[in-house]
Amino acid sequence: MGGLKGLGGGLVVAFGLALGGLCVTAQAQDLVPSADGKLLIPAYWFKAATDQPRPVAIGLHGCSGALDAKGRLNPIWRRYAAYFNAENIHFMVLDSFTPRGAKSICAIPNKRRNIHVNDRTADVFAAVQWIAQQPGVDASRILLVGWSHGAQTVLAANDASNPVVLAPKIRPKAAAAFYPGCFNSLQTSAQSPGYSLAAPLLVMAGEKDDWTPAHRCVELRDAVLKRQAVTGQKVQFDLQIYPDSYHGFDSLTPVRILQNIGNTPSGTATAGENPAARAAAHGHLFEFVAAQFGEPLLLSHEQRLKVPPAALPANVTAKN
Repeated sequence: MGGLKGLGGGLVVAFGLALGGLCVTAQAQDLVPSADGKLLIPAYWFKAATDQPRPVAIGLHGCSGALDAKGRLNPIWRRYAAYFNAENIHFMVLDSFTPRGAKSICAIPNKRRNIHVNDRTADVFAAVQWIAQQPGVDASRILLVGWSHGAQTVLAANDASNPVVLAPKIRPKAAAAFYPGCFNSLQTSAQSPGYSLAAPLLVMAGEKDDWTPAHRCVELRDAVLKRQAVTGQKVQFDLQIYPDSYHGFDSLTPVRILQNIGNTPSGTATAGENPAARAAAHGHLFEFVAAQFGEPLLLSHEQRLKVPPAALPANVTAKN
């Protein structure tokens, strides 16, 4: 393996991993060693235009992976990178699937998946510790933000009842989750000591989501707040539910029925944009970020939504 430069170091690393007979090739600006040292996790780094130490948002992809069908970085990441960079916040996309030989796990039922939230949680903390060693970052202000399966990972990585989450000295300061599957965390909440928050949490869900139902997140919030009332813990759990909205309401894709979904009773799910919910969620997200990072926003929400998508990370080829 060639030498690696730090964040924003401008080195493209091509690598191939033989996993179960499948040869996977991908490119990323940086590679983060996994927690067990067995893998290198691709990390696509969108650097804010400043030389001062700045916060970092770590983006966690959903069950369809970080890349599109042609192996290119999904356009959603350039869009969100631009939003965070406009606020002088670095943005990193962490690709947990490629080094494990997977492009998507959406069609695989939960019981048959070989990539789990626990794997991705370990990737998160490996990335956090790695980020803390890089120049130009403020490691005391790291945000986890995830979508769908990545949002479920956010919940797991923010579970203060899990010793693995509390063990690292450097941990995320805040967490945000777009339409997570709250059921697993809800099950954990029923246990002793039960799910609790390691850092303030913002959950954004669609009222009509038939893939990761919002009512499970309502139940999780209520269970967490009830436990806080008993224990005296006071950590913010902000739940926003957007009317008339399905899974992926913040996307730019029209609402459609997805087929071959592995973890819904019907094998289908409804997904697609709701422009009003998308705008509201962006407002809630960046207001939450400003409050948790302790500094005012540079742009209004209306201005931010007009920011063009970010360019690809330095020296990452057009293929990605």
